[in-house]
Amino acid sequence: GAISLEFIVVHCKEPLDWVEADLLGIAPAGSQLTFYEKCSEEPTFSSAVMQHFSAVSIRSCRDPVNGPRGDECLGYLAHIVTNYWNLATFTVFLQADPHDHLHFSYLHNVVKMIAAATYAV
Repeated sequence: GAISLEFIVVHCKEPLDWVEADLLGIAPAGSQLTFYEKCSEEPTFSSAVMQHFSAVSIRSCRDPVNGPRGDECLGYLAHIVTNYWNLATFTVFLQADPHDHLHFSYLHNVVKMIAAATYAV
């Protein structure tokens, strides 16, 4: 079947200007972009972002009342459990402050290999 690619971001008040500045240029058109919102914000995106991705979704993912703080792991797990039988061929889990955790040039190379169907895990 066709290769699908989804980017997952767990967000809580971090600036999201990197989505248009950095991710838009490397994500293949038609990829999905899903945010798990931990702090009840409603981020908005430019028309360029909305048109580039096949879907831009924002899902609530608050920590359990009187439960442990889940950080991004809670959002990642929620995505996997909720979509277990319908996951994208490739899912890229990103933190909402990605510049502190990855090099976009490396991610760009991985995404190019996925798009060319030459990336195998």
